[in-house]
Amino acid sequence: MNIPGARSCVAICLLAAIAGCATPPTQSTPVVADRPSDSEETKNRELSYGYGQLYKTASGLKHLKKLLLVKVESAKVSMLIDDISEYAEKLSGQLEKMDRDYPSLRIDDPGLPELETKRRKAVVWDEIYIMAPIVGKTGKDFERTLLLSQVGVLNNVRFLAEVIKDAEKSEARKALVQEAQSRLNSLYQRTIRLLEQDYFC
Repeated sequence: MNIPGARSCVAICLLAAIAGCATPPTQSTPVVADRPSDSEETKNRELSYGYGQLYKTASGLKHLKKLLLVKVESAKVSMLIDDISEYAEKLSGQLEKMDRDYPSLRIDDPGLPELETKRRKAVVWDEIYIMAPIVGKTGKDFERTLLLSQVGVLNNVRFLAEVIKDAEKSEARKALVQEAQSRLNSLYQRTIRLLEQDYFC
């Protein structure tokens, strides 16, 4: 078994993450900090960053089922992880198509500062150590840790989808993220219920 490769998949799936001309003012013209065109450009850039973070997270989550090659979980956990992975794969594909259809959006740039990127990587590698074969957790301990990590990721990304939806002006793109929000909410609630029923009794 190629454990380094499996760890890379874990790293990817745990990284959780959303992006004119004017006449110069005279003395009688108040200086405006953001011209309308600049403001609109800023909003578009932030919306693009949002889609970039959504895509980065979905691209990682679609590899989750590869964790099943590293450790064996219960049937309930396996089914849930499969469902998360399969929807994340579908969402990734939808965002890739959107990226091709709308050149103004760039899903390859999540707009995160370097320090935030380093912080997230540190969190990821800490989780990898916990879940790694031999030195990591096993059995229910492993399953609980895995589900807790997914609660955090799904909670963040479902709210990310919500704020993208609220900022979106395109009806077609709004429908896409509205569906994403609904599906991610459902997966989040399923994960919470499974934790409550089988791991925190």
